[in-house]
Amino acid sequence: MHPLVPEADLREKDGPIQDALRSVTRPEGMWARDDAQARAFRYYLLFTDRAAMIQAGLAGLTDEQQLYNRYYWFLRFAELTKARIGCNAGLDQQAFKLLDGAGCQVDWAIIESVTKRVQQEVKDIVIEGGSE
Repeated sequence: MHPLVPEADLREKDGPIQDALRSVTRPEGMWARDDAQARAFRYYLLFTDRAAMIQAGLAGLTDEQQLYNRYYWFLRFAELTKARIGCNAGLDQQAFKLLDGAGCQVDWAIIESVTKRVQQEVKDIVIEGGSE
């Protein structure tokens, strides 16, 4: 099984995902917007909280799959933020901390693949004008 949940699947569950996040965070947060940066942050928050994942119908992921999805969406949020406002060392450090504090085995080949994928996707989003 591929470690990342397809974005199309997450978009189909966006209503239940937002309901789940309202139970674990403030609903007026930036994650409630409907742009690429907010969606990335929303999905990062989702994969940060196992209870929210279960409520949104994503209970079957392994710890490793949760980590890779969490890392992917945080990195995508960070790269979109940097594209918008410039370099942010704090975001880079937080992305590293996600991996450093992982409670499971990290496959660095998957991390490298995810990182390259995010860089290309963000480049494509920026070229298209900043929104999806």
